[in-house]
Amino acid sequence: MRIKKFLWSVGIVSILFNVNAAENLLKSGDGEDAELVAKWGPGTSQNTTDKKSGFACMDNPFTVRDFAIAPEIIEVDPAKTYKLSGFFKSADKDKKSKAMFCIRYYNSDKKEISPWSVLPVLDTVTTLTADAKKGDKILQVAPVDWNRNKLSLYAVAFNAKDDLSDLPNFDTNPIADVSEKGSFNEITLNKPLSQDYPAGTKVRMHRYLDYMSIINDVPAEWTEYSMVISGEAERGAPAKNKGNL
Repeated sequence: MRIKKFLWSVGIVSILFNVNAAENLLKSGDGEDAELVAKWGPGTSQNTTDKKSGFACMDNPFTVRDFAIAPEIIEVDPAKTYKLSGFFKSADKDKKSKAMFCIRYYNSDKKEISPWSVLPVLDTVTTLTADAKKGDKILQVAPVDWNRNKLSLYAVAFNAKDDLSDLPNFDTNPIADVSEKGSFNEITLNKPLSQDYPAGTKVRMHRYLDYMSIINDVPAEWTEYSMVISGEAERGAPAKNKGNL
């Protein structure tokens, strides 16, 4: 998927009691500080000639699918409501730009929570019936129903806990195939294991969960997009995308 060059200016706002009480938490998002703009990643630059307002905006000439990521991590309080909003514009007046405007999540140790980490599939906990060695791509597990449509959306989560206390589980590996072998099921992984796992290790099937996002065909006029987040999902429950245009 090709992503056309686009310009943007982003802010994240904490809405405490009303919009007038909001505080802009994403200091690097307005494009006003060239040093902060550069921290969004290679290719991102400051544009002072085609801004939405103020002194400048941010500019990125993407030609392939890629991400520009804010340099700061913002601590959120589940008791509050947050609005992520931004103005986007295609830099090509004759073509729309494809853009995904999204939020990524981190734990308290500032480790990114991957899309595989938090959405377990019910009743899929099982155990390895044979040792799995670093570099292996085949697992043997006690039989349990892991047959699913679109297996590419699923992963194995290692060292699973029955009470889900392992969530977010950072030890996951996407699944390529599942087949029944009589006394065990064989799980083929998409990538080799990075470490050893002894027989008896508990594993669980997890489903891919997209980042909360808005995907748009951005026109050549400045257009605002926004999403709202609040509250805290129950452990193991799918998060709901509350984003809206």
